[in-house]
Amino acid sequence: THTHTHTHRKQTCRPMYGRGQYDIINEHSYLICSRGVRPEQLFTGVGSDEAIDMTIRVFCAPTKEAIIVTPPTFGIYKTRADVNQAEVISVPLTPDYQLNMDELKKAIKPEVKIILLCSPGNPTAVRIRREDIIQLLESDYKGIVVLDEAYVDFSVSPSDCDLVEKYPNLIVFQTVSKSFGLAAIRSGLL
Repeated sequence: THTHTHTHRKQTCRPMYGRGQYDIINEHSYLICSRGVRPEQLFTGVGSDEAIDMTIRVFCAPTKEAIIVTPPTFGIYKTRADVNQAEVISVPLTPDYQLNMDELKKAIKPEVKIILLCSPGNPTAVRIRREDIIQLLESDYKGIVVLDEAYVDFSVSPSDCDLVEKYPNLIVFQTVSKSFGLAAIRSGLL
């Protein structure tokens, strides 16, 4: 049992597994303790594919609005946008797999409702610089910024999900299926 103290609460973490069975409550406890998010900030879905699909469905009107992706990146973003009839605007990462901030700002237009960022990248394994994420969140762009952290538990850098407290237009995706070897349970989190 680990105890983590945050300014808004004190929480005791329980082990993730109880009696050999997966426990979704413990998943939430783990995320609350290890990431510093509040219970009301969590959503549990059937894998991150569902979370990606739901986010596009909620924020993009079919055939009228768009998302921005930063290739090379997770292919499901384009697939889900196509299914939901959202335009896909591609702004490739730099040669060192970071955001091309100048090109990203040029690509933002009123129809862009979501910018999808993958950090650590899939397939690049490179973390997007936190200062670039903050710069984007503090820019004139008023749409949703999604930070997909499916592989964050394999990174030496901590999650950037603490930014949700300051930036209400930020959604962070995470999963326990990768780092905990639980792919069969299909659990995605926002």
